[in-house]
Amino acid sequence: MSALIRPDSPVQRIPVILLTGFLGSGKTTLLRELLRAPAWADTAVLVNELGAVGLDHQLVWGASGATLVLENGCICCSARDDLVTALETLFWQRLHRQIPRFERVIIETTGLADPGPIIHALFSHHLVAERYRLQSVVTTVDAVLGDAQLGLHPESLQQAASADRIFLTKTDLATAEAANTLAARLRLINPLATLTRTIPGAVANEVWHDMLMAPFVDSHLAPRLPVAPVMRALLSPRPPTVSLYHERVQTTVLDFCRPWSGHALERALRDTVELFGEQILRIKGMVALEGESSPVLVQVVQTMVFPFERQRDKVSADSFLVFITMGLAAQALRSHFSEMALHTPGGAKI
Repeated sequence: MSALIRPDSPVQRIPVILLTGFLGSGKTTLLRELLRAPAWADTAVLVNELGAVGLDHQLVWGASGATLVLENGCICCSARDDLVTALETLFWQRLHRQIPRFERVIIETTGLADPGPIIHALFSHHLVAERYRLQSVVTTVDAVLGDAQLGLHPESLQQAASADRIFLTKTDLATAEAANTLAARLRLINPLATLTRTIPGAVANEVWHDMLMAPFVDSHLAPRLPVAPVMRALLSPRPPTVSLYHERVQTTVLDFCRPWSGHALERALRDTVELFGEQILRIKGMVALEGESSPVLVQVVQTMVFPFERQRDKVSADSFLVFITMGLAAQALRSHFSEMALHTPGGAKI
């Protein structure tokens, strides 16, 4: 067994949902609606606010009564230690029954937060990683202003590229043509995310249920589940590259014809993110490993390579990685990874 594969996670680790979205995109409105759903009653909330006077935390309250406010700066940068402290505080208050028991935590970030460093903190701090497990990254995008924000603000682009589920909000205020154009752009920026169109107060209960029951980490990669049309286009047949509406962002798919060794794959991934740095936004995929009967889930957010996750209930002949990159020519990425696969013992040919 490869030491790089994360062991089966204990049930007692508390799920974390990271809620991101650019300024004014409707994160708090969505969160308030979600918390009104009975199935989400036992939810603790961490609200990250900028400025001396916070507002968002006055608008949301988990039915568990556990709401903490982080006001000392954005948790993707200066206040990251506060996030760790807050999660530790929630855990011990729960353990000692100082607050009602909660079953999950939602972290609502500021509109200017880059999800990557926050995800890194959740995985890299050993005490937090032992007690919490990231379930999904949820991002809100404004149907009226989102198209311009994606072009003007790198944070908005990072949020969309990092998402497992995207809520296209305020669709009642946008024209059908504008909403369709933005939805198509988002599918190209992040073909792996589930896209849901919403208007305030009208999210179907099935959506909240799906979020609650979703397997940890990227359920939309599972071959046994339906995939969006863009993802189907990537998989069968898979073009080598998808050019994106946003000229700086590109999605590249690499298929492998035989299994990797776990150590070789990790080395190839680490060398790739070390070489290309900030040009790598996200890497996801299902990859066959030597000695494993089922594929492993591979996840990279910016420069952080996460431990591989066994997918015991998934059987697939596909072995692939999807790269979401910024300003990086597909051929440069393909050539580098091909070289790594060729010259690393245990590498798999593309």
